[in-house]
Amino acid sequence: MGSVVATVVGPTVCHRCESSHRAAVNWGTLRYRRVIERVNPSLRLEAGRRYVDSAWHALDIQRKVESMQTALERPSLVPTGRRVPPWWWFAAVLALSIAAYSLRIAFLGEQAYTPELAPSFRERPLTVAIHTLFGPVALLGGLINLLPGMRRGRMWPAHRWVGRAYVLSALLLAGAGLSMAFHAAGGVGPQAAFALLALGTLAATVQAYRHIRAHRVRQHREWMLRSYGLIFAAVMLRLWMPALMMLVYDGQFIPAYRWAAWLAWVPNVLVVEWIIRRGWRPAFILRDGFAAAEPAQS
Repeated sequence: MGSVVATVVGPTVCHRCESSHRAAVNWGTLRYRRVIERVNPSLRLEAGRRYVDSAWHALDIQRKVESMQTALERPSLVPTGRRVPPWWWFAAVLALSIAAYSLRIAFLGEQAYTPELAPSFRERPLTVAIHTLFGPVALLGGLINLLPGMRRGRMWPAHRWVGRAYVLSALLLAGAGLSMAFHAAGGVGPQAAFALLALGTLAATVQAYRHIRAHRVRQHREWMLRSYGLIFAAVMLRLWMPALMMLVYDGQFIPAYRWAAWLAWVPNVLVVEWIIRRGWRPAFILRDGFAAAEPAQS
């Protein structure tokens, strides 16, 4: 009788343990919607070689796998929310204001030039026109693509077209800005500041575009955030200038301009890097045709 029980129960117990083991090391449990998480190869090897002799042992290995997920890229399991974060509205008001100011210069020409900058602007009207026309497009386009709803699956076509407009505008804006930087008022300090700003915008935008072409979403969004942080210097410059003129330099434009040229974008870079390094991972859903897993960084 005991042999019969052993014959009947034994295979059943082994089968259950084997099923638990398969469930524990089933990497399909780490598969999110169209994205496969990258798991530590050493743990993968350990789980494959170790003999799991009980369901408790299998559960322990499963917990080890789950504990690693905090360090992994975790796309959203469900479509991202439609709620617009409060910071976006604040940034939108500032961006719309500066975009309107920039377009005023583009359409009114010399009538809208700042007196201290007018001599330099008159010598290069085409460059100024490119800078003031495409600046608002990049400023507003980048902000639109930061909306959570633009990362929903059905919004991918709109996200891509807005992104293309942003990349083109940012490149034209930075190219014109680099040309104008060498003639900036205030001497070497502002000239160096605006030249570095333009070069940084060019580099960050090209990197963001290169990564998304290779379907590396995480790197793309990080570089795009860096790019937009530099683009947002247009807003910060207009905030720093009146503050410095009123509070520090008694209405003098050039001394305030020398400091604002750096303050407009250096703090932005620091804040963006802090956001990225503390684990900025907005939820997204990959569109069809993207690779399930991102290639490893070189």
